[in-house]
Order: sequence, then structure tokens, then C-alpha cells
Amino acid sequence: MPLDIVYLIVDCLAPRDFVAFSSVARCYRRLLNDRTIWKRLYQGSTLPLPHGPHEWQSASDLRGVLVRSDKVQVNWPHTSGRPEIICSRYLPLDHARGFSVLLDRWILAGIGSTIVCYDSRSSDMEGSAKTLFDAGAGRHIHCVLSAGTTRPDGCILAFAVIFIQQEFTIAKIIMTAGKPSGIQPVFESQMIGPVGFYSLAKVTLRHRLLIVTIGDYAWDWESTQRLVVMDVDTLRRYHIPTPVPLERIKLTLAGLTVDDCISLVNIFLEPSGRVASKKVDLVRLPMASSLWLDSTNGRGRAICTIAPKSEFVALAFDHGQDSISISCSDMMTMTMPTPGDPPTLVAFDAFGGTAFFESVSSTRGRGVEILEFASDARESEKSAAEPWVVQLGWT
Repeated sequence: MPLDIVYLIVDCLAPRDFVAFSSVARCYRRLLNDRTIWKRLYQGSTLPLPHGPHEWQSASDLRGVLVRSDKVQVNWPHTSGRPEIICSRYLPLDHARGFSVLLDRWILAGIGSTIVCYDSRSSDMEGSAKTLFDAGAGRHIHCVLSAGTTRPDGCILAFAVIFIQQEFTIAKIIMTAGKPSGIQPVFESQMIGPVGFYSLAKVTLRHRLLIVTIGDYAWDWESTQRLVVMDVDTLRRYHIPTPVPLERIKLTLAGLTVDDCISLVNIFLEPSGRVASKKVDLVRLPMASSLWLDSTNGRGRAICTIAPKSEFVALAFDHGQDSISISCSDMMTMTMPTPGDPPTLVAFDAFGGTAFFESVSSTRGRGVEILEFASDARESEKSAAEPWVVQLGWT
């Protein structure tokens, strides 16, 4: 079949329908591994997708991302009362002192003096274990945090913050063909603070800045090494000038925030040079705790947890320049097979429809509960639900 005819067919089919079409005849099966076709599908898709396609992504990589997002789209609350949990998987981490999820896929766990990486997309998660870092004999890792992003040019930036006794290390995670292959320390520091300070630590990666904070704001935040701001391109650290107000400070850089409701915050520069912001409330959610959201191509998916229970809601966004259409699911409860503390949402891959919960139970110990929302159902099999529209009104 001429390639231009194939392109016409591709433009009319959803990703998983194209997979079905390719399996109709043997002569079409080669299309499944044609990167040019999958690149075209990726570039023309209106599904929520990660930045791409990138040079290091094979036809199989692009096909997997597209088909998975297509399956999640059918299952998300713009077409049903609540998304169906298609399956759940469990990774035991009873010997880990702590773990984090990198780039919505890689589970980094501190076990003894090592950091072990697991691939959450592997059919054998425990068998995918790979040691990335060893702190040395007797140096037990108390906690490992991570942050990463993929730039539009395909460059993957990934960093880990490793806590060992009263010190912490910032390390660059070496990524090879999109996979973690090693860890290179770039900054080490003693931290002046109470025992267990690492439980208060947070790490974020925004644009070029890696920000590590430990505890609430205080006048000695920086001098006690409880605040580090680093340029990830140059590895240069920045100083935050003082004095500043001593009351507790919360900063919202942009996007969606939660305060018993989900709101859109627009931060802008006025002609006078003053930084200003405006807020539009989108959804009232009493006891809303934390929000995990990804959005591209004018569409977004999110999960918002409800404190203090192990409940959450799923949200879908279709946004334009002047308005945003929102759908919110019914309340969902994360149930545990054995008694234990309420599970905690650690990460959410909105593009692939995967939620990562930390669970601690009396029988299974510590582990990662992974919920999958990618459905094989068809759009026509779901009951329609009317979204509501909010006018943004940035005036």
C-alpha cells in the first residue's frame, strides 16, 4: 500500500485502532514497527502526552505511550462517574527505609547502604531491581527523594537527594536511553537539625532550578543547610537574600493549587514591574489534601486526595484560552487487603494512568501499591457525563 494512503488511514484512527488495523494482514504488521508512522501519530494526537517524540524513543516506545494514554482517556471521568481500577500490583519494600517515584515510572528505594531502582512497567518488578548507588559499609540510607523532567528537546534531567544520618547528598541520576543507569554525587552537606529531619524534606525541579527544602521557613533556613537552590545546568548554588519576613511563607509558582477547593492561579508581570496574581476557583472539594496533575494538548488529568481518609477523586480538564471544562468523579476509596495505616499517594502518572501509593500493613509491611487505569473498553461502552464550564476571566 502506498505510504500516502497509509498516512490517510493513520490520521483517521485512534492509536489502538491502528494497532488493530495493522494486525489485519501480514503485509500491514510491519507498520507496527515503522517509527515514521508512530512519530506522525504522536505529533498529531490530541491526547494528554509527555513531551515528544524524542530521538531516543523507538517505534515501540511511541506506540506504548500513545496506546496507553488512549486507553486511559476512555476510562477517565469525562465519560463515566468514576474511572475503573483495571488492575493493581504490589511491590514489597519491607527492608527499605524510604522510596520515591522518578519520572512516574522508576521506583528508587533506600535499602541498607544502597539505592535500588525498580521498573514499575516491568512484568517482573522485583526482578527488574538494579543497584544505582552504594554509600559504603555502615552508612545506612534513611531516605531518598527524587525529581526529574524531560525537556522538549528530549534531554532528561533527573536528580536524587540522599539522606544518610546527619548529612545529605544531591546526586545527578545518569539516564541512558531513557533509563536510570547510575548516580553521580554533585553536592554534599552536613545538616544542622533534629534527628529524623529527612521526614520533613521536599525536593522540586522547576525549569532549571532544583530546590531542596527541609521543614518550614525560618531565619536560619539557609545557614543550617535546610534550603538549597541549585541550577541543574551549571550545578551552581544560589543564595536567597535576607532579611525576609519571619512568618511562615507558602509560595505558589503557577498552576493548580488546593485549599478546600482546586483553583487556577495566574501569575503575571504588570506594566509597572510588579508581580501580581489572580485566582479562579474551579472545584469545591472539602478536605482536599494534595493534587497530582499533568496537562498537554489542551487536556489534563488529575487525582486529588481527600484527608485524612484514604479517598480520592479523579478529574479531567479540557482547557482553552478563556474557559476550562471540568469533570470530577465520584469519591473512590483505596482499600487495603490487610489492616494498616491509610495508604499515601506518592506519585501519579496522568499520561499512563498509573497511581503509586505507599502502604504499610501489619502483615505485608511497607510496599508500593500501584493502580492501573488503562482500560480496553470502547468509548461507546461508557455512559456520558456532562462536564461543567468555568470562565477564567483574567480581568
